[in-house]
Amino acid sequence: MPRPPRSPPLILGLGVLIAWLGGCHRGVTSSRTPQELEQACASNEGQACAQLGLLHATGEGVGRSDYEAFTLFRKACDNGAAQGCARLADLFMRGQGVDRDIRRASNLFSDACAGGLPSSCVSLGTLYAEGRGVARDDRQAAALFAKACEAGAPEGCWRLGLFLEEGRGVKQDDRQAVKLYEATCEAGEATACFLLGNRYEEGRGVDADPVQAARLYEKACSAGVTGSCHLLAHLYENGRGVARDMGRATTLLKQTCEAGDAAACGDLGGFYANGQGLARDDIQAVTFLEKGCDGGVPLSCVKLSLFYEEGRGVERDEGQAATLLAKACNADDAQGCGLLGFLYAEGKGVARDDRKAASLFEKACTGGQAMACYALGVCYDEGRGVAVDRKRALELTNSACQAGFALACDTTR
Repeated sequence: MPRPPRSPPLILGLGVLIAWLGGCHRGVTSSRTPQELEQACASNEGQACAQLGLLHATGEGVGRSDYEAFTLFRKACDNGAAQGCARLADLFMRGQGVDRDIRRASNLFSDACAGGLPSSCVSLGTLYAEGRGVARDDRQAAALFAKACEAGAPEGCWRLGLFLEEGRGVKQDDRQAVKLYEATCEAGEATACFLLGNRYEEGRGVDADPVQAARLYEKACSAGVTGSCHLLAHLYENGRGVARDMGRATTLLKQTCEAGDAAACGDLGGFYANGQGLARDDIQAVTFLEKGCDGGVPLSCVKLSLFYEEGRGVERDEGQAATLLAKACNADDAQGCGLLGFLYAEGKGVARDDRKAASLFEKACTGGQAMACYALGVCYDEGRGVAVDRKRALELTNSACQAGFALACDTTR
């Protein structure tokens, strides 16, 4: 079983932290030739075995061989080289040259962490946070992130910051999270700059400051953090913290979509659909919304369903619209559930099913969709898919009105 460390103190000296940052590297470098490394490894020098294993893993100066890399990393680990254990763990995580075995990887990360490799403490902490290869344990994850952070691993610091924000395994503390982000951002960790920018945008742990948010997003975006480019695009779209510039917003979304950010692709599809920052183009809108939907963004599926329902940019297909809404609803998107409910109520793209419609309206209403609450009220008033219950119908109608759905307000007058 992995051996988690004792929980270290979570309040770090920021000056010391900045001095330490950047000191954690999993990479194994050497000035020795492959032949010299072979001789040293044959004498059971663990570090030399790890360095030689890396050469075989990359094919640098020697023949590339996953088997040789695995054998050498295992020998390095057996001879006390933490880097060898970490590299071997990576192979088991990816199933590269070996059968994928996350539990075994967790044991190896534990050995490497105990051997003084902070990045392996981060890797093991992530497994505890996700419950992969080990039982989920937020407290142990936080302790491992703290240990890594204290030892100079920037990723440990910002991951600990996320846990402090959420109160996962530690006492919730937005301000301490911000201090960690500030320290790691100042030391050049782009992800921390992105997280800090988000806190300034939302005013969590600091006073809201969209100008500072934009500066931090820009810094992280320039360093390749695609999520930061995405949020920066929306600041330009809305003129928050920067002058409104739809051209710049569009460029950032294109850049982020090309980098594989599905949500940015979906947002770009919305720009094409509405003619924001570029000429309206339904075909392009469909193309980018499909990328967003296929990438697991429920809102993109919802928007795309409307194009199929209306025949915009694609041949009209109400059945496909229903399929897309079902995908969004299954991902707990309340709007998708509500719109799917209307298709079942009207028998569009699916067989009419009042009971199914009422069930979907219920789910959407619970998720905050006022129009679905109103529709569910109508179901209770008319006995469509549910037993007549006029008291419940009135409650739902009033709820929809209070949430701002004007038709519900007209009904209650």
